[in-house]
Amino acid sequence: MKTTERVLALLKKNKHKIVSGECIAKKLNISRTSVWKAVQILKKDGYVIKAKQNAGYVLEKLVDVLDTEHIITDLSEEAKGYTGTKIEIFKELDSTNNEAKKRLSISSNSKKCNGIVLIADKQTNGRGRLGRTFYSPSHNGMYMSLIVTVDQFVFDTTIITALAAVAVCRVLQTYNLKPKIKWVNDIFIHDKKVCGILTEGSINLETGLIDTIILGIGLNVFSTKMFSKELQKIAGAVFESKKDIQISRNKIIAKTINELYAVICNPTLISLRMQEYRNLSFIISKNVIVSSGSQTYEARVIDITPEAHLLIKTQNGDIKEIVSGEVSLTPIR
Repeated sequence: MKTTERVLALLKKNKHKIVSGECIAKKLNISRTSVWKAVQILKKDGYVIKAKQNAGYVLEKLVDVLDTEHIITDLSEEAKGYTGTKIEIFKELDSTNNEAKKRLSISSNSKKCNGIVLIADKQTNGRGRLGRTFYSPSHNGMYMSLIVTVDQFVFDTTIITALAAVAVCRVLQTYNLKPKIKWVNDIFIHDKKVCGILTEGSINLETGLIDTIILGIGLNVFSTKMFSKELQKIAGAVFESKKDIQISRNKIIAKTINELYAVICNPTLISLRMQEYRNLSFIISKNVIVSSGSQTYEARVIDITPEAHLLIKTQNGDIKEIVSGEVSLTPIR
């Protein structure tokens, strides 16, 4: 445990109480200077810690700072069994998916990476599908990647993106929200995109099969005020103000991990979750423009299959099943 984490834990135990620097130093067996440095780091991270002259330090307010301890506390037993102490938080990463790829590239056995959860307070190069960027400012969202080792005989990797979308929606519903899904991975609230999911596979060179999944989730939890005007036209946030509701990103992260591992550990739930996915879709029976491969054409969405494939009817009456691609809502002229 880092010095900052130890100091924070002690201050949390004595919340609203003054603890002298000398007392902290003695209990943690560190120098007074180390205590002072740790407090300065914690204050920079957002914790409200007041220094009382000739008395000590007091933790006045717990703020929405990403905290491994808080996340693990709220994990289900199933999730704890897989993630354990494998949850890591970073102040800043280029991309949590990129970091996950690095972990897999240096590991001699991908199974050792199973259950790792990488979380960033800020991403400098957050990525979405089809090469798009995902704006990821600090203290504002949930940006995380999970590494999941795939059992080819138990888990159908083609629908994991859809299952992740349902997991996030189930979490948002606990806050009395009504999220909707645009095939295949975008989550909307009040006609604005609040979440994107990027799933990437790692191939075993010996078998030629995908043996590990990197599941990246980006959720705009709080205000979009720092977004550009152009981005504000299409992107929204789950909560427009931190003052509107007492909310914790740590709890949202824990709940999301719990939902994911509930279905990963119990594949019999997949068919039920896929029915939820269909019910949450807002493009069924809608006119859309489909972009699949090098083709772009207009069609009408008929249904979504249990495998998360899109069933469409083209203008000339052909029925197609789309496995991957992009759709946008546009009326057929």
